[in-house]
Amino acid sequence: MKQWLILLITILLILGVMCGCRPTPTPQDPPSQEDEPPVEKPDDVPVEQDPVTIGEGATMVKTLYTADDVVVADVIATEEPYGADPTGRQDSTVAIQKALYAVEELGGGVVYLPAGQYLVTQTVFVPAGVVLQGDWQDPATTDDPKYGTIILARPEPLSKAQLKNRAANPLFYMDGKCGMIGLTFYYPEQNIQEPIPYGYTIYGEAPSIAALRDITMINSYRGIGVCVMMTKGHELMQNESLRICALDTAIEMYRSSEVGYTVDVMISPTFWIEAGCGFACNDADALRSYCKENTLGMVFNDLDDEDFSTLYIEGCRTAVYLPATPDVAQGFWGLIYDITIKDCTYGIVAEELCPSIGTVIAQAEIDADKKAIVNSSSGGSMKLCGIELTGKGGIHAEGGDIYLDEESDISQYEIHYGSYKKPASYLYNAQIKQLSGKKKDASTLIQESLDAAAETGGVVYIPAGVYSIYQTLRVPENVQLRGPTPVFVRDASSGEPDG
Repeated sequence: MKQWLILLITILLILGVMCGCRPTPTPQDPPSQEDEPPVEKPDDVPVEQDPVTIGEGATMVKTLYTADDVVVADVIATEEPYGADPTGRQDSTVAIQKALYAVEELGGGVVYLPAGQYLVTQTVFVPAGVVLQGDWQDPATTDDPKYGTIILARPEPLSKAQLKNRAANPLFYMDGKCGMIGLTFYYPEQNIQEPIPYGYTIYGEAPSIAALRDITMINSYRGIGVCVMMTKGHELMQNESLRICALDTAIEMYRSSEVGYTVDVMISPTFWIEAGCGFACNDADALRSYCKENTLGMVFNDLDDEDFSTLYIEGCRTAVYLPATPDVAQGFWGLIYDITIKDCTYGIVAEELCPSIGTVIAQAEIDADKKAIVNSSSGGSMKLCGIELTGKGGIHAEGGDIYLDEESDISQYEIHYGSYKKPASYLYNAQIKQLSGKKKDASTLIQESLDAAAETGGVVYIPAGVYSIYQTLRVPENVQLRGPTPVFVRDASSGEPDG
């Protein structure tokens, strides 16, 4: 009998290993430091050709998850002399910052953080001309997200005095002309029973020409903040594919002087409730209740000709809030298109709009308990088209005018921000760095790389610098001529060629 019992236990242990069974971490606690981060290749990810890098310089890296673009890295932060720890056991704050400054010294480029978990305990500064890029799995497309590159956030909470300073103690601070791509943020010590007030996960006081793309915030207190102190302005901010659960405010932006856009945003407590990697909230009902009473989805004003489209906001106190403050110069004018609001107390509340232009809200489905759309602006008007109200809340003109177009059918229209063809996984480094800042012609060396790339397709990479081009460059079909960053920036290097 004893032998049979031992045999049975042995079989069960073998089956457990085969099934990948292991103890589940307590949802509110960080994953066990004995466990390696989930970096195994998922079964449902298509196999792509391994990247090939030709020539000294940047590296084309292989990502764990299929991305819309190839990743070209000037520095990989896990490598020496930086040594960021992808297991989350050691504090990686200094290593990541060191890598970012190293690329700044190069004149601009990409710091790559491979899939893994990285502990960050203090504010990290992203300099101008530099992009911090990770590996990203969209949690909206899978039932069991592994995320890719995860930042384990353990900063100091805000003090009572700091709570009044909306810009205090961010986890990442963005300078202008920079970017952050493919990153997931998780606060291991956050607790819905006693919420901890942290600063913004990502903040910039004047992040002109900055870009956020493919970003997940599992349980931020404050998510993304831009110019919330209203002492400076920004322009051409680009926000794309954001997935956020926030307890206080998901996105807050002010003071834009030029056209920017925010597209493909999802704000919902579901991103914490259904989180993978043992990160799930331990009380879904408490979280939903807290967010419904406290969370502001998107807060913005004083934005100049800004576009917001393909938005999904769920379970917030107010989905979209345009506050009137003494510092608002002209109010908001722009477009809110293709927005779905579910289970919110208030839908879209505008306290201040640009009096000479106003705003358009089109293709909206709004489920609000109290008020779906409110315009209490002192002079700005609001035009509504393609509005469907599915909750109890209605439309209220409480000072500002509302024009309701119930005849036009715009359901077949979509906003397109351009198309992009992912290049082949070949990187050709143009060997021209020695010519930067000089009046020597770099055309021949660049053309040699372009001609070589014509055989395979791919990317010809020009490192940051100021180069003289005296001849026409011929870019072959299926070849991309790329500078140091994958986001739109103004010149990262300064000065004129000399010598």
